Amino acid sequence: MSATGFDVTNVPKKKQAAILLNIAGEEAIEVFNTFTFAEDEDKDDPEGILAKFQNYCEPKKNITYERHIYIFNSRVQQQTRSFDAYLTELRVQAKKCTYGTLQDELIRDRLVVGI
Repeated sequence: MSATGFDVTNVPKKKQAAILLNIAGEEAIEVFNTFTFAEDEDKDDPEGILAKFQNYCEPKKNITYERHIYIFNSRVQQQTRSFDAYLTELRVQAKKCTYGTLQDELIRDRLVVGI
């Protein structure tokens, strides 16, 4: 909105949404036209539109892949990697695995096996 020169506080949301879609282009409008909005969602709310696009563009997470095949459970500490770097790597990967309350225990187990 700052690129348009409009003061966001004075521009109605419907106009902001129209500007967003106009700038986004034809392909984005085609995608936008496939979105479904619940009764309580405002299809003229630019933040809601951006959230729909975020959901559309983000790749779906395959939890099984994240946990078992490669990402978390096959991590091992490389000889050139410090313990702290390895632990940080495991913590980052564990967050993607949605382990919940088991996360700390599984990180501990992976440390024992991976060192």
